[in-house]
Amino acid sequence: MKKTPYLYFFLLFLGILTVKILITLLFHGPTIIPDEGCIVQISRYFAENFKLVNCEELRSIPGGNPPALIPIIFSLFYALFKPVIAYKAILVFHSILVSSLIFPLYKIFKRFIKKDVTIFIISGLLLFIPQFLTYEKSVMSETLFAVTNVWLLYFYIESFDKNKIRNKTIAIILGILSIFLRPFGFITPFAIIINEFILSKNKKRTILIFIPALILAAIPTCILYSDVINKIPSIFSTLLNLNNIVALGESILNQFNSLNMAVLSIPLILLVIFFNKEKSHEFKKIRFFILSFIILNLALGIYHLYGYFMKYGEQPDILTRYINVSIIFTLIFGLIFVIKNKEFKLSRKNLIISGIIILPLLFMETEKYKGQLMHEFIHITFNEKLINGFNIFITVIVIALFILLINNKKKLLITGIFLTLLLHSTSSMLIQGTFSKLVHKQNEIYLELKDEKNKILYLKKWDGENSPSTYWTLKNMTENEIETAFFKSDDTGLDNKLPKVFKWEDSEVIDLQIDPKNFDYIITNIELDFPIRIEGTDSKVYKTSES
Repeated sequence: MKKTPYLYFFLLFLGILTVKILITLLFHGPTIIPDEGCIVQISRYFAENFKLVNCEELRSIPGGNPPALIPIIFSLFYALFKPVIAYKAILVFHSILVSSLIFPLYKIFKRFIKKDVTIFIISGLLLFIPQFLTYEKSVMSETLFAVTNVWLLYFYIESFDKNKIRNKTIAIILGILSIFLRPFGFITPFAIIINEFILSKNKKRTILIFIPALILAAIPTCILYSDVINKIPSIFSTLLNLNNIVALGESILNQFNSLNMAVLSIPLILLVIFFNKEKSHEFKKIRFFILSFIILNLALGIYHLYGYFMKYGEQPDILTRYINVSIIFTLIFGLIFVIKNKEFKLSRKNLIISGIIILPLLFMETEKYKGQLMHEFIHITFNEKLINGFNIFITVIVIALFILLINNKKKLLITGIFLTLLLHSTSSMLIQGTFSKLVHKQNEIYLELKDEKNKILYLKKWDGENSPSTYWTLKNMTENEIETAFFKSDDTGLDNKLPKVFKWEDSEVIDLQIDPKNFDYIITNIELDFPIRIEGTDSKVYKTSES
């Protein structure tokens, strides 16, 4: 393998890509609702009108707005294909992007690990971790953001010993590009600037050189995410209240545990322990970038969790969506240290560090898993016993791996980490794929309307869920114009009269006056006298127009 590693890695790329494309067969449509739904809607609108609009202009229920570059990129697929095919094409596109990371990962690992066989295994495994697998099977921005940052890491490391100006320029460009992919993308160029400042012998000169880069990063951040920036002062002002301080503390604890659980603690422990001890030229040059990136990312994640608490009154959950790239970076270097270092010295300092990192896991609360953004480990639509079982599983695994670590059982430790990561990935894929298939099966009967262009009212009894999957399936996977309304009463809809209906907008209930004949179809579980076009298990499609 030493003679032709690139041939083997190209074959590995083809193998990984084939597997990832086959996995897309498990996925039939948006499951991260309503975020995916809004991205699809804006992308489709841009493809048809070459104009960017906010999601609220295109749907009748709440949803967020993605960074502008995301729908522009995805609009290419909706310009070429019908909605159902376009969605699948985006998943394949993501599979290609993620599979291509085998090449920069090989170059990064090669700097620290000598054996190509080991690099072959570790690189291939990393491309199937939940932080990649979960989001590449969606139209979310996380995949593009993660791929951009791994390539940035490669070029930034390369810049330390060859083609310095070219590679560093590419890294900075990719860092600025990441701002347009995620709301907190500015942390990437900012981490580069911090790293360059620390490494520089002439601090003043470095500041002058990077001021333009900092301004260049700040301008799009302030323009694109002004609403987030404007909230920062008010977030700090809330900390005058003791209860809010407690909630902030919970946010800090939960966001740290999100990272801790995702990397099974051991890579995080080794990253901290070997942070200053690692003598290799490459790590000395990159370590403050990695550290800055992770700390900044965790801070932004804490900001999001605390923001949810302040806006919705929800207790801060354990979420990894906002720190998935930090998880990837921690795994990359943590696994390097697991493989590279011959032994783990059982010093008092190392034990204290390990205890500080592992101890917070013992304070995790089962109900904190309620957040549906915790896709990376288990889809939180299942019962409490499963969630609690997962909590116990993670704790037992971490303790077992730690025992192997302190006893210098290197081969068993590496095998245990690899198998657990593989189990995480497989379970995440199967659960998310099953969920996607379930949602599709519930709604596929309505896709009989996918090639039509009708005005449809989706009428649903209010059950506290204002983002029903049926609405988003119809909205994203068909050509129809869909509106939604809710009702609370048990009126039967006799004489084709609808019950008192309302819509939910910005946490306010707004009453509506709806004439059924303004729509071609009504999808509802109310009994109406209109002719039935499609009869589903939970709802019927009533034809209201005479044509």
